[in-house]
Amino acid sequence: MGKTLRVVCLLALLRALFAESLPKLPAPTNVTIKSYNLRQMLTWDPVLPLENSTVTYSVEYNSPIKYVVQYNTISRLSWNTITCEDATKTQCDFTNAVPLSWRIRLQVQATQGQLKSDWVETHEFQATRDTVVGPVSSLNVTPEYGSLFISYSAPFQGTPEDWYLEYELCYWKNKLATKDKACIDTKKIVHTLSNVEAWTEYCVEVIPRYITSRGKRRGKSSDVVCTETEATAFTRAGYIAILLFSLMLIVFGVGLGCFFLLHKFRKDFKHWLYPPFQIPEHIEEYLHDNCPNSYIEKLESQANEEDQYDKLSFVLSEAST
Repeated sequence: MGKTLRVVCLLALLRALFAESLPKLPAPTNVTIKSYNLRQMLTWDPVLPLENSTVTYSVEYNSPIKYVVQYNTISRLSWNTITCEDATKTQCDFTNAVPLSWRIRLQVQATQGQLKSDWVETHEFQATRDTVVGPVSSLNVTPEYGSLFISYSAPFQGTPEDWYLEYELCYWKNKLATKDKACIDTKKIVHTLSNVEAWTEYCVEVIPRYITSRGKRRGKSSDVVCTETEATAFTRAGYIAILLFSLMLIVFGVGLGCFFLLHKFRKDFKHWLYPPFQIPEHIEEYLHDNCPNSYIEKLESQANEEDQYDKLSFVLSEAST
């Protein structure tokens, strides 16, 4: 028993001496935790290898444990290894490795064969507290009769149990020099704005906010979407009625004007529509050559007369009276 213990101690001592004799790799630098829409990523700068070989990385995390104690101590759980997708890359996605509500620290170490670097530890991190919420997606603004229909999608699907999303929907008239914004707090992803003016361009912006037990935090604003409103059904009917009435007035005015023109210039129109009879030139030449002058003058005088009248005389006899 004692001999076995001495052998184990000797092997441990030799291993420690061998490890101390090996050179160390440089430790990773610029170790950063990035969290966007509850997707967690640990990144760092690459480490230069000591020899012509590939450097791999190991990432571990630990989660603090709470104790009810009577004296001041700090206690941690043991470090647990995270399986990264590619150990040769300078990043590691640990979204599914650690619960979102855990408060954790991460550390990373570079390895090259038997060579290792020192562990580099991060600051404390909690996804539900430190993540950055991006803008809403698929923001659509559709004009309807006297209103605007607004729809959008949440920045990400699924939320932790201890927090939820709400939205700040802001809109304003685009042509105003100053943006007089009107904002609405809502938990819905569809909304109808009915208090808008007809035929006016409005702009819409949506800002997500997530609420936890620690309070509210704002996400990133969406892109501004602008569109022009349409008239209400009543307004459209009124404009159609006004248009029809205006057309009727125009038609009536044109007809009345034509009537007065015809009445005033009746003779001129009659002369234009029914011009006086004129003897064709070749017939007139023939008549001049073959007929007496008195007959031709009589024909010309009859042709130039506008109206022909016959005189009638009424004679009443005494017997009829």
